[in-house]
Amino acid sequence: PEPDQGAQFTEDQFKCALGFCIPQSQHCDFVDDCGDRSDEDSLSGHCERYPARCDFETDKCPRYWTDEAADDFDWTLRTGSTISAGTGPSTDHTNRDPTGHYIYI
Repeated sequence: PEPDQGAQFTEDQFKCALGFCIPQSQHCDFVDDCGDRSDEDSLSGHCERYPARCDFETDKCPRYWTDEAADDFDWTLRTGSTISAGTGPSTDHTNRDPTGHYIYI
């Protein structure tokens, strides 16, 4: 979209560096909705407060995802399909890569 320099922005929108807005729900969702990656900028740190921002490439993101000691379920970090036939994603949620990591119970 072309920027509208006179546009008024609302609380439920994110202002892209190019000057236009996108819905806040598209901010930090691993998709370049602004066209300049300003809505996905990891250097500024503004996306780090979003739990879904974890990519699981190095760990199970214990800041957001924890195993309860008193239950019978534990998160498993994996890449590729699961041990159950026909289950598990074909790609990870961040890079859309078949070698990317995800967690499951």
